[in-house]
Amino acid sequence: MKRKYFLFLIIFSLTANCIFATEVTTFVSPDCSYEILKDFISGAETSLYIAVYEFTNPCILDLLLEKNNLQIILLIDDSPVGGLKLEEKKILCELEKNNISTFLYKESGFHHAKYVVRDNSSVLVASENFGYTGFSENPTYGNRGWGAIVEKDNATGEFLKTFFEDLKNSEKFKCGLEDYEIYCNSKEGNYTQKFKSEKFSNQKVYSIFAPNAIDEILDLIDSANKSIYIQQMYIYKYWGSRKTGSVEETPNLFLESAIDKSRNGLDVKILLDSYWYNIDRKNPVSNYHTVEYINKIALEENLNLEAKLVKLEELGIEKIHNKGMIIDNKTVLVSSINWNEHSPKNNREAGIVISGNAAEYYAEVFSSDWEGIKCSIQDEEQINYNEDNLNQNEIKNNYKNIENLKINDFLFAGFFVFFLALVCFRFFKQPH
Repeated sequence: MKRKYFLFLIIFSLTANCIFATEVTTFVSPDCSYEILKDFISGAETSLYIAVYEFTNPCILDLLLEKNNLQIILLIDDSPVGGLKLEEKKILCELEKNNISTFLYKESGFHHAKYVVRDNSSVLVASENFGYTGFSENPTYGNRGWGAIVEKDNATGEFLKTFFEDLKNSEKFKCGLEDYEIYCNSKEGNYTQKFKSEKFSNQKVYSIFAPNAIDEILDLIDSANKSIYIQQMYIYKYWGSRKTGSVEETPNLFLESAIDKSRNGLDVKILLDSYWYNIDRKNPVSNYHTVEYINKIALEENLNLEAKLVKLEELGIEKIHNKGMIIDNKTVLVSSINWNEHSPKNNREAGIVISGNAAEYYAEVFSSDWEGIKCSIQDEEQINYNEDNLNQNEIKNNYKNIENLKINDFLFAGFFVFFLALVCFRFFKQPH
């Protein structure tokens, strides 16, 4: 297995800059995410390398236990916000019990990425955690999230390389529980399934990893010529300290870049979550204040710019947990990257940018969410939530500090890849 992995890395490094058309499978949560994940796992023949932030869904555990004859390695954050939940510890213990290797990420930033590499040849990338709301067996329950599978593309090698680099900065999980029970209990909700997964061929794909992803996201925003549609769990009104920061001194670079594009005549729509902790008026950077700020600029400057808060109960979802963006209905970002400062700077995040008609799939989902069920800041008062059932751990904001990761550039490697790109170009010009 190790020999195959290293051979794959050698081939990946030799072909990294060659551009190939690839097949992409698109899917969204809660409509079809569990079905796609189930099929992806069951189709594995040799290996599964799984990187997630949280793993709290025993139904996914059952899927993995059915494949424990393969090489399966799980990499997970060692200290998510609120700590490792009991349900998560049970799942990790059960994996260990069944000889499935589990490692805890020990770097100072969160391991917030969500992806699975199968058989060293395909990768599933998503905005959702391995929880009931992210991959729900019952499509009537869950978050709104986006995901995609990329087949036999050099982007898979980039995820594989990142996975094993992160594994070096992790330690083996050791179960501390003795007696425990764990069951898959499918949950029901009020969502009406609308979207099935779809396959698209001849798509161009490249990957984005954090830390240090700010410039890549800004470049993606800057590439827009007609429209930018953004769906995010939250967008901070500004970065820096909540108490001392400001739009003027510590702006949210992503948000301001999108607003600037609307000043150039582009259609910019921003749809944000309205779960109670994301619209807290006492929090100066919450979605409530972000939507208010955006729409005020749009009104004052007469821009084709609008921000909305979703009505969760009417849409039937638990939250918008997505971290996506659509450019010109031709390019889409599917990722784990939140629009706060810490996520692109310090966390381990992962995403893919797909160019091609697959972007239209996500544009259709966005349009359905935007046009079907929405509310503006004026009727935010009508959003219904129950404070008696709040989990205060979810609003802890104990971010971790990390120094920026620096990646060395190697001139020789650059020259060699350039040479190989020419070879690839000549090769693919030949008839086959």
